[in-house]
This record gives sequence, C-alpha cells and structure tokens, in this order.
Amino acid sequence: AKLSHAVDRSLRIGSRRPRCLVNALVLYRLLREQDDDAELVIGLPARPTDKDAHAWVELGGVDVGPPPGRSGHDELARFS
Repeated sequence: AKLSHAVDRSLRIGSRRPRCLVNALVLYRLLREQDDDAELVIGLPARPTDKDAHAWVELGGVDVGPPPGRSGHDELARFS
C-alpha cells in the first residue's frame, strides 16, 4: 500500500495525474522487480455506460492500487 501511494504521488505533475494504466504499470513493474508476484488487472464497471476501462494491481488476489484500486470494476483481463 505504501508503494502504491508513493507511485501515485510521484507521477503527479502539478495538478495533473496520469491515467490509471500508467500508474498501474509503474507499480506492477516495481513490485515485479522486487520479486513480488504482482498481477496487472484491467476491467470495466459492473454496469458500463461507456468504453472507459480501469487498471489496477493485485498481489495474491488482493487489490494494492493504485488508488482507487478495483473500485467496483469487473475484471476483463489479467497479466502476470
């Protein structure tokens, strides 16, 4: 959780925040480099109203971010 928040804070430039996919990819890479069995997950809301997907990272099936994490989204794809 600490690493997830650190990634989220460090990728911000002023008031601009990168998309969830960028945050999730950086977090995923950092976790994998320290030999954690992280998985990148991409999903849609349970009742999608548009094509916007969301990305987050899981460790052992537990959402570790980046914030807001899974946030009510259903998994479409998972990458180890």
